[in-house]
Amino acid sequence: MDIESRIQAWAQSHPALRAVIVVGSRARTEHPADEWSDLDLCLFATDVQQFANSEFYRAFGEVWLSAFETISQGTEPEWIVMYAGGLKVDFTFIPTDAATLSLAEALARAPHTDTFARGLRVLVDKYPRTDHTPPLTPSAPLPDEAEFLNTINHFLMAAPRAVKFIRRGDHWRATTITMFHMRKPLLRLLEWHARALHGADYDTWYDGRFVEDWGDPRAVVVLKDLYADDDPAHRAKAALTQVRLFMWLAREIADLLGYGLPPYTEVLQWIETQGKHVTLLPTDTQVSAGGVVYRPGVNGIEIAMVRAGSRWQLPKGTIEDGEDTETTARREVREEAGLTTEVLGLIDRIEYWYYTSAGRGKKRIHKFVYFYLMRYVSGDTADHDHEVDEARWFPLEQVEALVPFRGEAAILAKARALIAADHSTT
Repeated sequence: MDIESRIQAWAQSHPALRAVIVVGSRARTEHPADEWSDLDLCLFATDVQQFANSEFYRAFGEVWLSAFETISQGTEPEWIVMYAGGLKVDFTFIPTDAATLSLAEALARAPHTDTFARGLRVLVDKYPRTDHTPPLTPSAPLPDEAEFLNTINHFLMAAPRAVKFIRRGDHWRATTITMFHMRKPLLRLLEWHARALHGADYDTWYDGRFVEDWGDPRAVVVLKDLYADDDPAHRAKAALTQVRLFMWLAREIADLLGYGLPPYTEVLQWIETQGKHVTLLPTDTQVSAGGVVYRPGVNGIEIAMVRAGSRWQLPKGTIEDGEDTETTARREVREEAGLTTEVLGLIDRIEYWYYTSAGRGKKRIHKFVYFYLMRYVSGDTADHDHEVDEARWFPLEQVEALVPFRGEAAILAKARALIAADHSTT
């Protein structure tokens, strides 16, 4: 017996349950389920709270994960359960009462009429009158002019922030802005555009589902260009594409609905200028490696540091052909600090962007640096090569404040804990 059949048998005999239906892709004839589809269940119960603290779902199969939440202002308990093999089942409990005579009445009173209207499959129906008629698909109104313009303004407030974060190399916040603060109003315009073209009752589904089917083909073909990796040039190009698509949709909607649309000339020019500044710069990737070398000193643990100009830093350098990062780290420490070491393990990798001159212009460098923890074996810091001005041992307590970059300070903080563990066993 499969999980669905077990749930059906359980619900049939449970006194608090009046009906159980399947919704979503496993109930639809249009865009039906595939191998990745969840099983979405709505369970109509006279007492929904008894299921909030119950592990009833364990009777249906081996549980890998389970999570509880409430929806519809906390009136509907929901268990989300993943069973062995990867099937995810959503159990949403919807309140019903003795006065409700049919499933059709219960469906009409529940806050999910748009979901029910797309298709449902009845597993259990214990209502006194048999009626499974689903509610009609609710129509989504087109915006008035004020809502339309406010949506555009929200998008255009977010877009410059995205460009700023891209230029700064702040990947997390750039992604947050482009994926949430910009993508949400873009989807709203895609929906409004489709309904403005085809009528207010035109079905645009939800959350961008099946946008390839209902969206304007001219817009759909552009959507693939909205995704990017963490290269700032790719991010900027995707962000500019998103802005251009958004404004094209806005202008067509304004024409279709007869709304006025400000030109937004200054802000759009600023976004284009700043975004193109990123996309036009060539980008190179560099990989380096170095080490945190330590030894016991008279007054405690000491760390080897090197100075280039006025800046103290950890010894490191660029990987050469045929080297792995550990070999590079050992070689660079020997050359820059004059020390032979024993490598104990990788501390961490840091990543950052910087700009350098490239002919008459600039080049953007995506830098990765691998740092290893190293125990001093032999050598003298006076034997450093010409690439550094000085090499010297410093007390462990001083080095984090000595380095000017947060990345190396974080490496030294991690190294401190590793050194304490290693030193305590030697």
